[in-house]
Amino acid sequence: MAPTTIRRWYLVAAVTIAVMTSACAAWAYFNGVAPSEELFRLYALVMEILVVSWLVTDPRIPAAQRPSFDHGMLIWVTFPFFAVYQMYSAHRWKGILIVLEMVGLFAAPGIALAIAYAVGQQARRLYMDSSRHASKGSGKEGDCDCISGL
Repeated sequence: MAPTTIRRWYLVAAVTIAVMTSACAAWAYFNGVAPSEELFRLYALVMEILVVSWLVTDPRIPAAQRPSFDHGMLIWVTFPFFAVYQMYSAHRWKGILIVLEMVGLFAAPGIALAIAYAVGQQARRLYMDSSRHASKGSGKEGDCDCISGL
């Protein structure tokens, strides 16, 4: 299998995991359960492994400059700086856009949870307003301050 095909699968896997984790976080929130911290930790670890593997297989980085997994903890400690440096050195400004896309993948579950929270709060507010409005009515026609026919 060619390195570009492998790289494509890393990206497909990363996007799929981001979508699944985001959906799981939103589903848990709408069912009244807080998404667990372990879910987000596991997501971050898997995404880091996928991104580091994706960086290692980058064909534009010369073999002498490619990182090795023999570096162990050094890769994990310097990961954010290492990823930005490698992408900039291999792809110049296009590499910075790729890094921003990767940051978006890392932030996807948090963004999905924030959107689910906002939608849930808005729905709750609309429900409370409609129930308050329905209980205020005296039963006389014309008493309602709402627009009829909409």
